[in-house]
Amino acid sequence: MNVGDELTLRCEGEWARVQELILRQELYQWDHMPGDMVVNPWIECPLTIHSTDFGIIEDTDIATTDDAYDIVSRRFKIQIACLEDLEKIQLPEVIHNEEATSYRYQAFCDVFDGILPIKKMGQTHIWFTPWDYLIRWLGVENAMMALSEEPDLVHAAVDRMVDAWMIELDQFVEQNLLSLDCRNVRVGSVGYGYTSELPGDDFDPGYIKPHNMCGCSNSQIFSSVSPKMHWEFAIEHDMRWLERWGLNYYGCCEHLHNKIDILKRIPCKVNLFNRASN
Repeated sequence: MNVGDELTLRCEGEWARVQELILRQELYQWDHMPGDMVVNPWIECPLTIHSTDFGIIEDTDIATTDDAYDIVSRRFKIQIACLEDLEKIQLPEVIHNEEATSYRYQAFCDVFDGILPIKKMGQTHIWFTPWDYLIRWLGVENAMMALSEEPDLVHAAVDRMVDAWMIELDQFVEQNLLSLDCRNVRVGSVGYGYTSELPGDDFDPGYIKPHNMCGCSNSQIFSSVSPKMHWEFAIEHDMRWLERWGLNYYGCCEHLHNKIDILKRIPCKVNLFNRASN
């Protein structure tokens, strides 16, 4: 796609090259494929936030057909096979390095002085997908078989993942690290979060809460799972998470055209379903 060197980087420093790439990609999209595109009149400086995550790194055998691309075939090695293995799923700790944020912000201000204003940006939309992780640790075939053969293990695994995400979210709230997503932010797997429903009446611009934002979830691996099992092993568990948000988006690659009834149980002012599945 790099016709005419429009995407060729000229900066030398690593940080500068990252910023240049972001800007060049945005300009390239605007010039060549700007459909439904919004460009912010400012530069975002992300807060320096680190989460310790869930403690398990996927272990895979990889088969490649072309070294030039990062799309590969993977076979997941089983890391969760019994209830005791769920202790491997750790509860995250969120750390905001305020000194690093200040240093980063000053660097942005120095570079873009007189060109564009700089806005600090915390954690925006959260891609909450317990099953995207669990199939990597349980194994795809094992996970699907376990819905029938080891339901207690599956329920406990999903509960553990929801607990972990909730604890992480609580820390984002306690440390005032959230930023609104009802703007030029991708929500779910479709498009921008622009909506007049958010941030809502109960809104303090200096302290963003989950009910001012849009939540989401999906269970992509559940395309061939019945509506009843989809509810039991996914959405019913997700409800603890989904209830915290002002609006919700549900779905990604899984078929949902035959599961609208269970989607309607998500208790929010407006439910933004996966339009791609209709």
